[in-house]
Amino acid sequence: MPKTLFNHHQSLSIIIIINNFPSSLDKLVQTVIKQSNLLGKSQTLLLNNNRDIKVINLCLDTAKKYSNKENEIIPININKNQEINDTYQSLLNVVKGEILIFIKGNCYPEDSWLENLIKPFNDKNINIIAGEIEEIKTLHLFKKISYLIHKLIKKDKFKCSNIFDGQIANVAIKKEFLQQQKSLYLSNIKEKESTYYNRILNEVEAEIIYHPLAKVYQNHRD
Repeated sequence: MPKTLFNHHQSLSIIIIINNFPSSLDKLVQTVIKQSNLLGKSQTLLLNNNRDIKVINLCLDTAKKYSNKENEIIPININKNQEINDTYQSLLNVVKGEILIFIKGNCYPEDSWLENLIKPFNDKNINIIAGEIEEIKTLHLFKKISYLIHKLIKKDKFKCSNIFDGQIANVAIKKEFLQQQKSLYLSNIKEKESTYYNRILNEVEAEIIYHPLAKVYQNHRD
């Protein structure tokens, strides 16, 4: 019988954001399914931002390969002409989970990532949790120095320098809380300057609780 970390047996919707062709998508989906099976009811959505037919087919093949009664996997293709709020509302209409977990297709989570990411939700006052993201690409010297200082000085507060751009790779948020946000459309920001995911976090940044034990490794080659 699967264990649950929740007082009210909350269900999960794990959203894998795919921007390019992630060579490790198959392994990521396997890992997500394995971890989510230990925590109860869940669904996985492959949110495809890339209109390349190869990426679309990859998402479809992955969904067919792993989807079953216990693990529903749904590929969703984002229409590049779709308005920001329409995309946002479409996502909320599809997800079944009470908690939404976002991870990027070029990330690989540690073994206890999902458990650690959602554990703080036992506190009913917490609405959004962010995990740690570690880059595994070779960094330029300046970035290496900055990263070292960042790790030494801010051991408990590892907040990304650009929360709107990077943290969506490892974050969990209550669906009810997200639905309460008035609007994710900011008329004074041009489309090319801010993505729809960034706007989700733009309205809820002040609520974020950081949990460094929920760790993923991000590969920028994918």
